[in-house]
Amino acid sequence: MTRLLSKKWSRIFILIFSLLLLIAIFIFLVVNRLCPSNSHTSNLTFTNSSWIEVPVAINGNSTFGLFDTGANICVVDAESIDKYNVIELPLIPVRVNNKEWSSMLVIRKLIIGDFCFKNVPAISLNLKNNNTRLSCIDSDIIIGTPIIRQLAWDFNFESSKLTIRKSQKKQQQPDSALTLQLNNFRLPETKIRVNDRLHNVLVDLGQTSSVLLSVEKLDSTKYLKINSSNNADVFGSYYYEQYENIADVILGNDTIENIKITHTIKSNIPSLIGLGFFKNFSQISINPFKKQISLHKQRTSSRLSKFYGYGFSFTLRNGTVTVDGIAESSPAQKVGMQFGDTILSINGNKIDSTWAKLGFCNFLNQRDSILNTDSVQLALKKDSDIHIIALAKEYY
Repeated sequence: MTRLLSKKWSRIFILIFSLLLLIAIFIFLVVNRLCPSNSHTSNLTFTNSSWIEVPVAINGNSTFGLFDTGANICVVDAESIDKYNVIELPLIPVRVNNKEWSSMLVIRKLIIGDFCFKNVPAISLNLKNNNTRLSCIDSDIIIGTPIIRQLAWDFNFESSKLTIRKSQKKQQQPDSALTLQLNNFRLPETKIRVNDRLHNVLVDLGQTSSVLLSVEKLDSTKYLKINSSNNADVFGSYYYEQYENIADVILGNDTIENIKITHTIKSNIPSLIGLGFFKNFSQISINPFKKQISLHKQRTSSRLSKFYGYGFSFTLRNGTVTVDGIAESSPAQKVGMQFGDTILSINGNKIDSTWAKLGFCNFLNQRDSILNTDSVQLALKKDSDIHIIALAKEYY
């Protein structure tokens, strides 16, 4: 009996020792630190499209990284782990957003401009293995706040120039700059006032939205209702009802006029201000050391006090083009278009098997080109009937 107890405790001791050893190795590997360097600034050109994409090198291999202040850890595309020789840690699965399990990774060296980081912890996700806009980007990594908060970042949206600074000193800002004070920088949050209500919002430059507010209730008669599945993240597309209006956003004592506000009711999506909001300015300066974002040269020429367009969107699934978004009171709704209508032709061009062969990214380019025109003619199938409609962009 004594021998059996002895063996039992020996096994427990070995198990505990092995676990502690594994934890020690893990901690040693993932001590993320900035490499010693004489460089204090670095100048780069970034891709200024739907997202901010910054040139990087992962373990000596060049690619791009999507700049995302809404990510509290870096993310590597699962298909790129072997390509960039990223270390995958065994027996350490991570639950992401309560939706799927991910592998824990370590990037031995990540280089951005003249700065490098050693032992960067990350997780893996299928960034490009789904029909979302993320599958069309050049980036194979999402740059999260563990990297972002170690440097200061100045993005110029007019020239697509990026200046990165190591100094903790506050950069001299022009008097005209607006300052957004952040609560912290692990996941940066701030307060904004919209429609006479104060909101705590996540500052999420990885989201293409302008301002997205998740609320408990809403007087829907004051907003435009959008029925849409034209929403997506790394986990795929999803459908929800949302409400939109154009309103002023108040940051402290400063007012930014005519901003598109999207409201979701009782949603698990956090309230946030996204990249679409910050692109209303020519330049933004992110200073994690001071927990501040400075906004320069507000651009107002393209902002309208009303919505303008067709008021619909469409998607391609299994070779069929269907309406996946309708805005209330829009030209599309006025002519009877509905969510789920099948589009048979666009401007006389039949939707045939060639559309199925486009691929998702080419389809997006085709769709954006069509929606950017001032008028469009559609053949729609509703139940068993076919309707020919002509649309012109209007204010609504």
